[in-house]
Amino acid sequence: LLITADLHLFPIDFSWRIRFWAQKKFDIPHSAVILNTSHTHYGPLLAYDYWTNWNKSNLQFVTDLELEIRPGIESALADLAPCAIDSGIMASDIGINRRLRLPNSDQVGTDMRPNEDGYYDPDLPILAIYDGNREHLRGLLYSYACHPTSQNIPGISADYPGAIALALSAIYGESVHTLFAQGAGANIKTRFYDPETRYFTSAT
Repeated sequence: LLITADLHLFPIDFSWRIRFWAQKKFDIPHSAVILNTSHTHYGPLLAYDYWTNWNKSNLQFVTDLELEIRPGIESALADLAPCAIDSGIMASDIGINRRLRLPNSDQVGTDMRPNEDGYYDPDLPILAIYDGNREHLRGLLYSYACHPTSQNIPGISADYPGAIALALSAIYGESVHTLFAQGAGANIKTRFYDPETRYFTSAT
């Protein structure tokens, strides 16, 4: 069972409650329940953020979200049907390493700047899910390893995973479910930067 969401993260206690609820109600081993967020930096905060010292999570929103996920799981399991799955790997260069080693020997560490020579994973694995007769595309699951941080806005946004979902819906129609699973983003940021200053910029 895979659950994805355009959020920054799922708190550990939140994830375990969902897992054990699914295990108790549907006999799905908790180890077979995966919760994955796109890790957008412009989503509602569900827990205390250790990096920013923000503690502005809305407990009512967290509660409501959990209570919406549960019937969503029930609906999905009630709609199970035979399917056929194709897999493939494409590539994208939207990501770039965001750690640049400081040039002076008397400085230690790295700077938050684009590093063209740094490692990033261009792979974009995709699963295409068809009905049992392969007559209709039912869903697309795709993954990429990159922080959704292309904007500089004081608001809510799904960032590039949301833009991809909108584009796919325009091509295949809203009847095709699109799911994005964040990969191991680590030190990978969206590739928007000023080539002269070598500092990251916003895509908007």
